[in-house]
This record gives sequence, structure tokens and C-alpha cells, in this order.
Amino acid sequence: MTSFICPCKGCSRHVYNVSNPSICTLYIATTKLLTINVYHPLHVPAHIITPKRIWKFPTLHHHTLRTIAYNDYQQSQQTDNFLTPVIPVPREHSSITLILYNKNPILNPLFPLFLKNLLIGFDSIIDRLLFLANSFINFSHLSFYTDGSFFQDGLHRSIMSFAWIKIFTSSIPTPFQGLTMFQLSSTMAETFAVLTTLIVSPSNSHINIYTDSLNTIHNYKQFSHVNFSTCQCLKFNTYPIWSLIL
Repeated sequence: MTSFICPCKGCSRHVYNVSNPSICTLYIATTKLLTINVYHPLHVPAHIITPKRIWKFPTLHHHTLRTIAYNDYQQSQQTDNFLTPVIPVPREHSSITLILYNKNPILNPLFPLFLKNLLIGFDSIIDRLLFLANSFINFSHLSFYTDGSFFQDGLHRSIMSFAWIKIFTSSIPTPFQGLTMFQLSSTMAETFAVLTTLIVSPSNSHINIYTDSLNTIHNYKQFSHVNFSTCQCLKFNTYPIWSLIL
């Protein structure tokens, strides 16, 4: 889907502009403005048959723009401790701590599966995953909506992002988002989203994952098949991630 920008027809928030009444002016107090890039006026997407001169075409996909706007809104609603790390791990293995580690081994700093032994990246993102894993430790049923996107701007700049949101029945939904840079593809981004939902989920919990990626669903069925050989698995660039999931 291609986005385009056209002049606003006016609404109840319009403020009359004395110097030019035809301009739609909105006065909103803000300390941060979310900006987007648009193509050169002569650039028109091929599938737009009869464009108007006043239309502007953003350089990013419509879904990507929506994701950026949503993430910006979420960050504006959070307090400064949005990325607060997990509580300090006790030095002594008390019974409560051992139960915690048994429910999710990634929280145990003395265990090979400790999250910081598995992932390389920004500490704030890994701490966020640890914080969420600790927050979900007593849940037996979890539901996630996952998404991923891949954007390539020329030959030397690519962005692969993934995100999910955990739905609660009686509290505010919990979001998570991240970036990765290896073996870039939209399917890889969707697979990373699935992997991180499992990372923060306790062992032996029931998990529902909702995704709009048909490739991810097909990959899950293929990698889960008992007759799917290693040689066949290695043909997929998402195999290293699925080997961790399954």
C-alpha cells in the first residue's frame, strides 16, 4: 500500500490563519516532532495512474509509517523508567530464586542459557527482555500479536525491525520492539518477533502467537515436520532462529 499526502479539508481543530485563510493551521504544544521524508515532486510510484500535483509520496511504506507513529506514541506515554532493568539477582540461591530460575532459565546468570549469553546487542534491549521475562514469570497463559518489517534504502542502508504486544484481559497491553542486522529479510524479522515472545515466556506455559506472516506459518510447519532433513533446513536463512525456537 502506498501512502500519499494531500491538503487537509479542515476540521474542528482548524485555527483561522489571517495571512492565508486557505492554510490549515493546527496549534499543538509539543517538544518533539515526528518527521518523515518524501520523494522528489517528479517521482511518482509506477502504480499511481493519475496523480495530482499537490500529492506528496513518503519514502517509507504505509505500514512502516504506521509502526513508526505507533512506537513514537508508545514512547511518549511511557515514563523515564520504560527500559528499567530487572531487579538485581540475589547472590544466594534462595528457594524463591530457584523457582524463578526453573520457570525461565534465561533469568539465571550462572546458567548457559542466560539471555546475555545468547544475544549480542544493546544492553537496554536485552535488559528490557529480562524485565519482561521477570514480569511474566507467574503467567500460565500468554497471548502475543507479532509483526516484523524490512526496509531497504539503496544498496548500503537496510533496516529490519520486529515488534510484538502482549494482550492482557485486565491491564494495559505490554509492547516490545527491536532491530537486528543479520541476514536481512521480512521473514527473518517476523521470526525474530516469534523468538522473543518465547524468550520472555515461562517454561510450560500456554502461548498463543498471532501473526500476519504466511511465510512464518509455513516455515513453522516445515521445520516441525519429522521428515524435514537437515539439508532441506539449511536452505532457509531463518533456520538458525527456528533451531532455537523448536
